[in-house]
Amino acid sequence: MHTKKCNVLSDIESLHSMNFYVDKLWEFDALGISDPWENSKKKVMFSETAKQFQGNLVILPDSRFEKIFDPLGLLYHTTLIQKWLLQESWKNKNSWDCPLPSNFQKEFLRWVKETISLNEIRIPRYLVMTKNSELYVFVDACRKSYGACVYVRTVLDSSEVKAQLVRAKSRVAPIKEMSISKLELMAYCIGTRLTHSIKVAFDLPDMLITYWSNSMTALWWIREHGEWSIFVSNRVKEIRKLTSLEQWKHVPGNKNPADIVSRGCSPKQLTKSE
Repeated sequence: MHTKKCNVLSDIESLHSMNFYVDKLWEFDALGISDPWENSKKKVMFSETAKQFQGNLVILPDSRFEKIFDPLGLLYHTTLIQKWLLQESWKNKNSWDCPLPSNFQKEFLRWVKETISLNEIRIPRYLVMTKNSELYVFVDACRKSYGACVYVRTVLDSSEVKAQLVRAKSRVAPIKEMSISKLELMAYCIGTRLTHSIKVAFDLPDMLITYWSNSMTALWWIREHGEWSIFVSNRVKEIRKLTSLEQWKHVPGNKNPADIVSRGCSPKQLTKSE
């Protein structure tokens, strides 16, 4: 690229006069992320989500769900309710510009109003990892969706145990109904894939990893050898390839943090979740 303007470089600020003070760097947003220095430890803030849904809210804005910048899946379960509505719309064979039924409109509008609550969420951007750190992976499923979440658990020098959410992911169940046990198995696959990607990204080949599930049937599938259906066999094979049987443990359903990931929640409920 060429230009005939001889003084083009004069418009660029001199390197010697540029401000590189660290306390000024967080005055600007980058990809929806900002962090004023006075708020101490760096945080991720979700301040633009509600703006994605401005405009005509009578028609389900399906494409706008994909515009939410959430690569780590920290907000995905707050959009599950709306994805269920979209799936119901498909089942009813509604056209893309067809107005939503009144009950759908009411539920969707309530969700949009609550998105302002997401501004209250602060997620530490720094992950505390030491030689004592472990990855805890929780998986869960319900009839409408399934998912997994990955935590890093670290015992500090002060003997304090610190747990931080690393990634989460959930998916809407297929339109064709499946048993909860099979959906749990699909959640297992999500959990193992998420964990594998984290191990590669952070270069953690030897980190201790424990997987937790409240589904005894799915746990039995991966621990035993039998004549399963092709669906079950293929997923069990993938899970065994990425994990060892000793890594899988049972956790009571009421103590499984992946429950909120699979069942979804409103933005307001997420702000109150621990």
